[in-house]
Amino acid sequence: MRRASGPNPFTRGPSSGGVTLSCHDMGECLVCCLVLLYAIMMVFAVPIYDAQRYGKSFYELVPEIDQLDRINRELPSGSCAVVAYTVNTWGSSTPINVSFNIKWVALLGVPPK
Repeated sequence: MRRASGPNPFTRGPSSGGVTLSCHDMGECLVCCLVLLYAIMMVFAVPIYDAQRYGKSFYELVPEIDQLDRINRELPSGSCAVVAYTVNTWGSSTPINVSFNIKWVALLGVPPK
């Protein structure tokens, strides 16, 4: 297990060449990643499941996710969803490589009209 160094692990990030990422930088990066997430889901056909009427607990949902109806259309802006993904890193020197592998998306709700 890797542990962050320093008194506050959220104010420092990986640094190389004198450049250090802060939480603010990561937040801006997250917005860009969410935009790319939508594009990737459409291109690579990540399954999107309709969990709006699922009445059991989330822990029961995960093993049964493929039993839900699939959604094959664009989701309305402002929808609430769960994105299941794995994160992998590789490389032995700084900066390391990171991949986010999206497994599935479950739609929990859409905004009122």
